[in-house]
Amino acid sequence: MDGLMYSAIAQNLSRDPESLWHLQISSHSELFYGHPPLAIWIQSLFYHIFGDHFWVDKLYSMSSIGLSAFVILFLWKELGFSMKQVWLTWLLWLSVPLVIWCSTNNLLENTMGIFVLLSVLFYLKSLKKHRYPFCFLSGTMLCCSFMCKGLTGLYPLAFPLIYWFCFRSKKLLSICGDLFLMLLGLLIPFALLLALSSDAAQYFETYWQIQIVGSLSGIRCVNSRFNILLVMFSELLIPLIFFGLFILYFWKKEILTFNKGNTKIALAFSILALCGVLPIMVSMKQRDFYILTVFPFFALAMAALLTPALSVWTIPQITRKWIKSITAAVIMTAIGLNVYFFGKTSRDKELLSDIHLLLTEIPAHSTINMDKELGTNYSFMLYLARYKDVSLQTGKQEKLKVVLPEHCNDIKEDGYELVNTGAASLCLMRKKEN
Repeated sequence: MDGLMYSAIAQNLSRDPESLWHLQISSHSELFYGHPPLAIWIQSLFYHIFGDHFWVDKLYSMSSIGLSAFVILFLWKELGFSMKQVWLTWLLWLSVPLVIWCSTNNLLENTMGIFVLLSVLFYLKSLKKHRYPFCFLSGTMLCCSFMCKGLTGLYPLAFPLIYWFCFRSKKLLSICGDLFLMLLGLLIPFALLLALSSDAAQYFETYWQIQIVGSLSGIRCVNSRFNILLVMFSELLIPLIFFGLFILYFWKKEILTFNKGNTKIALAFSILALCGVLPIMVSMKQRDFYILTVFPFFALAMAALLTPALSVWTIPQITRKWIKSITAAVIMTAIGLNVYFFGKTSRDKELLSDIHLLLTEIPAHSTINMDKELGTNYSFMLYLARYKDVSLQTGKQEKLKVVLPEHCNDIKEDGYELVNTGAASLCLMRKKEN
């Protein structure tokens, strides 16, 4: 439902680009302050370019994951590894079920993950050359990360200290200087934004009260603060199995070896990933996709440990054929499934069918009434907003009203007549003309 809400807001923004700080699910709904707006802004550009099509949501999500894979490649290269071995990192990352699920569900973390990866990439670059601009850029990427989803995107601020702890190749004072430059890159753009736009200042003041204070003061999504750790380990199960199989295979081939430098890299990225998970335990408002952005770092850590053995591994010809065949089969299956399911409904099939029938009689950009019982069916309300910018409210003041079938007769007594749409689970009622 979250992805559906973001797509409705982005699609509505594409109709009114001047409402950057006045986001709405539909034209007549209340203002949205649930999250910072950058990811929604970017997605609205996709609607502006490609139009209002159902596949734009999927295109945007898949583009975000694809761009993340591209940045991972540059991270791998920046760490000094062979480009021919990056497939291992991609394999370990894409084998996380949550990554695949998020890639088709339009979550803000998809976009935030790009900026998180870029922040780490720019900091690694600052260690080799152009220290000041790259550190500042690293912080600016964190500003963009925060502008996508909030505080959960700021954990790479810990990376300079993690790097010092694992490598000790720079003095602590120098690392503190790097951190200071990153903070400047983070705070200066954000401070300028608030100073130059009163709408932005109002937006983030309201966001802070609703989302941050609210999530710390009683909103509960889980029964235990440790739930997010359980999610992390369950999502890492498949890549850990792959990792274990590689370790076992290399051990049997007597080529298993570990490099001290690679081990430090693995430790650094593992700690960085945990920095993206552990702070979430502060709140009882936890969802599995909150930690989507940490899995590239876990994948990089595991791949770094395997690289020394991978570098001396002479792949037999038959094994090369199997790897190519399996890789081709996975890619073709993924493409085939996307083609097969293109335009097909897999969730809320009956509800969506009825909604499309109702929308043939409901004007776009209108407000209609609904049963109080439908007021908690958020998917129903979001679908109407997403497909035809229809706003819903309880009461009888509008010409059209959507009710449950068991309430049709009661509504008829109030001066409404049934509109024959053919919907089975919902009834559209129209007020009779006087």
